[in-house]
Amino acid sequence: MLEEKIEQMWARTQKWVEEGTFEEHLPESLESFSREILPLVAVRAFFKGVGKLDETAADVVLKEVGEACGDYELGYMTLQGLSIPSPDIDAFLEAHEKGENTPSGGQSRVTRQGNTATLVVKGGCVCPLVKVLNIEPTPNHCLCTLNHLKHVYETGLNRPVKVELIETYLRVGNSCTIRMSWK
Repeated sequence: MLEEKIEQMWARTQKWVEEGTFEEHLPESLESFSREILPLVAVRAFFKGVGKLDETAADVVLKEVGEACGDYELGYMTLQGLSIPSPDIDAFLEAHEKGENTPSGGQSRVTRQGNTATLVVKGGCVCPLVKVLNIEPTPNHCLCTLNHLKHVYETGLNRPVKVELIETYLRVGNSCTIRMSWK
């Protein structure tokens, strides 16, 4: 997505240079760059940089990102008719699976055994930003997913939840397994 926007910007810029109208279009070009490209470039650089931080620092930053992403998912669940917090754990898990299947292209499965749910995502990293920004994920990026799921499950179930990364895309290459447990 980012590369496509950059190509479009450069094509417009090249056209204006060839026409001799670049100076005239400079304010428009800067506005477009600031609105459409710079935010994505900044997020890509930010996410790449988080991959280079020590785990403690990365966790502080990615807690904020994960919770923001979790709020989006919780909003999606309420649009699907789910009450948050949900009195029905199975309905909550079904809504969560549906939400996870959007970025994974239908490759996500949530299963439940007692007070434990397991999320398995096949096909790569669970984070849609990794795909959209075309970055190589690091172990730190999994902290974002853990924080995201902790926020979603604690808010959705209205209780403390332990989230564990069982397998990662980085280790096995084609899937991710995460376990959520509550009392």
